[in-house]
Amino acid sequence: MTRTTTRIAISPRLAAILAAATLVAGIGGSLAACAGPSFATQRLAQENRACAEVGFTPGTGEHARCVDNLDAAMTQTMLPIN
Repeated sequence: MTRTTTRIAISPRLAAILAAATLVAGIGGSLAACAGPSFATQRLAQENRACAEVGFTPGTGEHARCVDNLDAAMTQTMLPIN
C-alpha cells in the first residue's frame, strides 16, 4: 500500500494569520470563563494586535476585515453549536 502526500502551498501572510488566530484562540478560550464587558474589549485589542503583527496596517479596510474575520472565527470557536 502506497501513501500519497499532498502539499498545499499557502502564502506566508496567510500562515501568519492562521498562527495569530491559533494564538488568539488559545488566549480567548482560557479567558472565556472570565467573560464580561472587559473580556470583549480585551479580545478586540488582541485581535487588533494580531492583525497588525501579521502586516495589516491599522486604520485600513484590510485591517478591519482581518479583525472582523478573526472575531467571527473566535466567536464561532467559543460558542457551542446547537
